[in-house]
Amino acid sequence: MAQRALDPQMLSSFRVTMPNFPNIFFTKFSGIKGTRPVSSFANGYSQTKQKKVGMVTYDNVTLAKPFDPNTDASLLKLLDDYCEGEDGRLMSVTITPVTVCRNIERKGSTTFTLLGCRPVSVKVAETDSDSVDGISMLEIELTVDSIKY
Repeated sequence: MAQRALDPQMLSSFRVTMPNFPNIFFTKFSGIKGTRPVSSFANGYSQTKQKKVGMVTYDNVTLAKPFDPNTDASLLKLLDDYCEGEDGRLMSVTITPVTVCRNIERKGSTTFTLLGCRPVSVKVAETDSDSVDGISMLEIELTVDSIKY
């Protein structure tokens, strides 16, 4: 049986979007990390401890993009107006592997959807008058309740 060559995903080949804002694309994403607590216990009849794992908890994620005061105004307004109890307004984020050649095309069938996202912090309009090549970024930190693959 012939082995299939690996086709790893490039860091730059993901499309990161928020469904409420289809024309805003993020260029940086911190990645998904979930952890489960581990408890050890003695069962009373063996010399070794057994382990049980608990429920998964996802770390906060950070999205970033070059700041554009015109196109980012609606996103900033939503983040500024966000209220936890209002209509249960939770956000979602979609991360899709893509190929970038002549056109951007979806690669494979895997898409990661982060569900139950709540804004924790926003960083915008960083300034450095000495910089001639820097770009001001918009950074958003979100909580994540669950992930759909």
